[in-house]
Amino acid sequence: MLPTERIAYSAISQRPKLTLPGGKRLAVWLIVNVEEWNPKETMPRTVLTPPAGGCRTFRTGPGTNTATASASGGC
Repeated sequence: MLPTERIAYSAISQRPKLTLPGGKRLAVWLIVNVEEWNPKETMPRTVLTPPAGGCRTFRTGPGTNTATASASGGC
């Protein structure tokens, strides 16, 4: 799907009930992630924001949420 393509919105209460084969109640989907990079270059985790709420820089000013910016409390 291209970023310009959209799926029509449907409220969750209007969607058909999802069921698993055999009436099962739990589905497990295992995903293996394999990454490869040159250790002599910049590590991927130093390029992107750390996961799980790591240190972030918030902008303040017109059109930004100053409550979120001040709530961050710095690092």
